[in-house]
Amino acid sequence: MLDWARMRDLYVGTYFQDDWKVSSKLTVNMGLRYELYTQPVDARDRGALFDAATGQFVVPGQNGFSKAIVAGHDLNFAPRLGFAYSPSTKWTIRGGSGIFYGPREMNQSATVYGANPPNAPTVISPAVSAATTVTPPFTTSTPIQVGPMSPNLSTFTAKNPLGLLIRTADFANSRPAQVYEWNLGLQYQLLKDLVVEAAYSGMRGTHLTSRVNLNQIPWAVGLAGGTTQASRLFPNVGNQVVMDSSTGNNFYNALNLRVEKRLSRGFNFLANYTWSKNLEENGSGGNTSFTQSGGTTNPLDSWNLTKEKSYAPLDVPSVFVASAGYELPFGRGKQFLSQKSFAGAILGGWQLNGILTLEKGFPTDIRTSLIPSQIFATFNVPNAVTGVSMYLPNPGPNGYFNPAAFTVPTQVLNVNGTPITEFGNLARRAARGPGTENVDFSIFRNFAFAERFNLQFRAEAFNLSNTPAFFLPSANSPSLTIGNSAFGKLSSSAATGRQLQFGLKLYF
Repeated sequence: MLDWARMRDLYVGTYFQDDWKVSSKLTVNMGLRYELYTQPVDARDRGALFDAATGQFVVPGQNGFSKAIVAGHDLNFAPRLGFAYSPSTKWTIRGGSGIFYGPREMNQSATVYGANPPNAPTVISPAVSAATTVTPPFTTSTPIQVGPMSPNLSTFTAKNPLGLLIRTADFANSRPAQVYEWNLGLQYQLLKDLVVEAAYSGMRGTHLTSRVNLNQIPWAVGLAGGTTQASRLFPNVGNQVVMDSSTGNNFYNALNLRVEKRLSRGFNFLANYTWSKNLEENGSGGNTSFTQSGGTTNPLDSWNLTKEKSYAPLDVPSVFVASAGYELPFGRGKQFLSQKSFAGAILGGWQLNGILTLEKGFPTDIRTSLIPSQIFATFNVPNAVTGVSMYLPNPGPNGYFNPAAFTVPTQVLNVNGTPITEFGNLARRAARGPGTENVDFSIFRNFAFAERFNLQFRAEAFNLSNTPAFFLPSANSPSLTIGNSAFGKLSSSAATGRQLQFGLKLYF
């Protein structure tokens, strides 16, 4: 039974569980964990974060802010429930669910907190634009400016903005990530040494880190004529102002099918197939600069995060792995030639092993070099051509993605007659790279001698079929940017060629 009196003794990271043997067929496991993730503070209050509400830096312990600045969250109770039920000697049903927590994005909670002005000196450099800068803004003899000395940035204007990349956090919503997980599995014993299993796993992540660039001008403002530095949310900052908040979500569903034959008559095998889908929304993957997201942590349009709902960068839709081992039925203790003989000495002691892996590829962005820079966006995706496959008929390293499936976004005129590049309609990480196929194979030969000694010779081949596995370049490379001659080509391999190795192992 649960001892609720012991629950009073919970401390940071405490985990309490209890098993109930409800009957000879049913076992229930219950648990409760409490985790406390505190916000970092500096003993001498050296730190600062940019306040998006006021456009100023705030320092710890001043003007009503705590030493951590960011609000904490201490209600991280994580219940767990699991059960196992055997309605018969051949059937087993298992299931479980739980809530799990993780710390907030470490870059914002530690690195950024201690590296912001006014406590950390920042070299001030003028804003440079490829379109408007003609005269070099500084030379080797130009004095170096260090600042800002004041947290309110009052010395900077739209004409002379601060060129610092500002990274900050949502003061009221930077709580730990929270994940709900559940699973259900059915297992059936077909034969005494053969088991089949089907299992479902689900996960929903909430309060995941979502990143936006607050200094990107909204599309509607750009159409209304706001395309200058003065039109940005923080006109005295001539760079990005990225803010992390706990508003991201993800959804994961997976089905796993498994067949296992235990070793009998010298033969065993294990086969697994997993189908899964991992989706993200609200830019919840933006806290890590995956290369297939173009190496950026920003969303496409910071003011329209619906464009960010797509496959997670680590989504793999299907994986099949099968392994087997077979001891040839010849020699001592086997079905054939078990007596001492010349043929038994030659044919006995051999074992064959193999592993087959088939895996689908990872998703990736497709890019275009025509960017809505008029509203200070940092990248763009192309438009998708309806009815045209993104992949060539016979995709290979010299041509994988189909250039005819994408077009460059058009431009529209705002109220002032300024052309603004539209965002492409292709979804984030809409394309998928090639999968992998691999076969590993080995032959063992066992030599038994002196009763307790066994010498094993091994001949092993990795990637036996010498099948290449090409991987995608970074999404911001020319190979994944439409309009380039190298678009759609795969130039790098993720697997080595066939490898052979031989070895001896002594067992005693």
